[in-house]
Amino acid sequence: MNKSFIVMGLCLCVTAAHAGSINHFSNKFITIRGYAEFPSYQLELKSQQTGKIVKWQPNLRSITGVDFSIHGLFGAGIGFQGPEAAETRESKGITDYIDYRFSFAFRRFHMALNYQQYKGFFIENSAEIDPTVQEPNHIKERNMTSGNASANLTFISNPESFSYMAALDQNARQESSGGSWLLGLSATDTHFSNDNFMIPAAVRNEFGNDSRIKVGHFYSLEAKGGYGYTVAWTQKWFTSAAVNLGLGGLWRVYSDDQTEYKSTGSSGKADALASFGFNGDDFLMTVVVTGDITTFTTRSIDIPRHLWSAKLLIGAHF
Repeated sequence: MNKSFIVMGLCLCVTAAHAGSINHFSNKFITIRGYAEFPSYQLELKSQQTGKIVKWQPNLRSITGVDFSIHGLFGAGIGFQGPEAAETRESKGITDYIDYRFSFAFRRFHMALNYQQYKGFFIENSAEIDPTVQEPNHIKERNMTSGNASANLTFISNPESFSYMAALDQNARQESSGGSWLLGLSATDTHFSNDNFMIPAAVRNEFGNDSRIKVGHFYSLEAKGGYGYTVAWTQKWFTSAAVNLGLGGLWRVYSDDQTEYKSTGSSGKADALASFGFNGDDFLMTVVVTGDITTFTTRSIDIPRHLWSAKLLIGAHF
């Protein structure tokens, strides 16, 4: 199943051409970027008893595409999956997937909306789990599914000193170094389902009460806080980073081959942004890495869900 990867964005700029050290390119009409992106999704199951980890991943491919934003008010883009070698399909299996990531960048806050749905997984650390499985082979589950839907809101307390918009998508340019405290909320719905047990038989005795888990659905809401900072090496060269940490509540519904369990619990949250590059008056070239980790729990298993992306962008302001 070949699915196109679509990214849409919305940006509202309510400042003049410069607000403090932030240049919003109000004299430009459109920004166009070509990009190459390397997405990543991982679902870990970690034993609270022994620390053993089973790392489930879909077999994702790189994405190339183009996006644009008009006057910093609205943007959209489309991308396509890269080719996949036959030996990779043999080793890691085939994944059908949909991956939508939306970004809404405002002067004082940023919102990220994500929707991912995958079918077909392999265990990345198969050789650690079962010594009879040797590289390049992996334990594979063609019918295993997992999905994520999340909304992540970040409030910038001092937007004159730190621009999330400039750090993330270069629709603005931060021309002097500065930072800001960040506050936010995150809501997440993550689920998985497997015809077989999520924990392979070779290590199942290390995972306690929930070692026979097959299906899980986790809803969480976290409050978070952090800090963002941009180093402006020159007017046009920059390095930016932002990190948020959070805690929240969790509603979990999961089942093994016999029983369904429902209960409340706690969840943890970490998200991060790092970017580096050149954002000139007409030309831009940047590398942007984003990450989101939300951790759920059962009675005997911790389940961190990892969502990462590394992107190279080359574009121009017109």
